[in-house]
Amino acid sequence: MTNYNILIVDDEFQNIQTITELLDNYPEYHFYTSTSGKLAYEIAKNEKIDIILSDWHMPKMSGLELIKCLKSDLKTKDIPIVMITGIMTSPESLQKAFDAGVVDFIRKPAEKIELVSRIKSVIKIFEYQKCEIIFKNQELATHAVYISKNNSFLINLLSQINELQATTPSKNKLLKNKINQIEINIESQTNDNSWKRFLYYFQQIHPNFEKSLIENHSDLKPSDVKLAIFLRLNLSSKEIAEIAFLQVNSVKTARYRLRKKLKLATGDNLNSYLLSY
Repeated sequence: MTNYNILIVDDEFQNIQTITELLDNYPEYHFYTSTSGKLAYEIAKNEKIDIILSDWHMPKMSGLELIKCLKSDLKTKDIPIVMITGIMTSPESLQKAFDAGVVDFIRKPAEKIELVSRIKSVIKIFEYQKCEIIFKNQELATHAVYISKNNSFLINLLSQINELQATTPSKNKLLKNKINQIEINIESQTNDNSWKRFLYYFQQIHPNFEKSLIENHSDLKPSDVKLAIFLRLNLSSKEIAEIAFLQVNSVKTARYRLRKKLKLATGDNLNSYLLSY
């Protein structure tokens, strides 16, 4: 049985107790509780939270302000949030909540059947989305490996063409021109189309990766972002070298420079950091 950590946020402890009692018969649910938005934000950052149930009307930091903080933080932006309130129930309030990033809305007082069904529905949807992303990432990584092998073949072919060109009599200008044209066509195909195809598929799965990365690290160059995309898929330096037409040592050097630009500490894992985007 899979266990799920639920963070319940409400400035009135009685409301928190009511919700936990409604869910008491479900041993797979483990609870974290907070009576303030600020503390809830810290819990969400430091614990593995699967879903957040938050009140709207709270002092100092409202539920809406909490949601905006959570969605702006790389560590917490993907946690599904359900708003539970008995005051902010107008269509305009609902729209504000959904615009901020809420995935569902429950009116107080919450009823057991509705509460349980909403929680199960949200968890099921987000688990499906996670599985779908994992599957698509695997497909994309497979596509990347295919590109690297294809490029490796083309590089080898270019090498053979160069050898052929070296042995071709200098008087045979027509043949030399044909060989030159073949070489240009192969280089153009590998340098341009491979990356464009790869980037297209990546953007279908991670549409906000580049934008978010650049917003947090404005000094990154296009080559840095390109490397970050490859690393986001956990590709090896050898595979990246073949796709990007670089030497393996050049990729390793570029990784080191990227770490410095991202201001990662010695113990920080570069791939894990990029996975947070």
